[in-house]
Amino acid sequence: MDYIYTFLRSYYADPSRPTGVNNLVLANTAMPHVLAHLQGVPQPKIELVTAEGGVTEEHVTGLLPGAPGELSTEEYDEFVRDTVNFLDYVGEPVKAERQKMGVWVVMFLVVFWLLAWLLKREYWKDIR
Repeated sequence: MDYIYTFLRSYYADPSRPTGVNNLVLANTAMPHVLAHLQGVPQPKIELVTAEGGVTEEHVTGLLPGAPGELSTEEYDEFVRDTVNFLDYVGEPVKAERQKMGVWVVMFLVVFWLLAWLLKREYWKDIR
């Protein structure tokens, strides 16, 4: 879920792309920034890096404030966090119940293993 949260917060303006935006997490993504009206469109912080062979390349190192959206940065982060948590819940609504049941299953297996081990020891004591 952290990946989706970070992905939705990492769009930036890129006029060379058909959608007008790009993403720091997944470069050259085809997904448009569907929440641009809420977040706005940040501008990229570009740094020139000299690679092998003396070739200079542009790398996006961060985001700078750009066109404002309907929500402030804190409100947008809260909105994205709530949306991602909702998607996590909808993906598996019985997750909490499954995890609670898992604790009981592990405890049963430990008790069962202990009883089986004691029974094995009782059966094999005369053979040794």
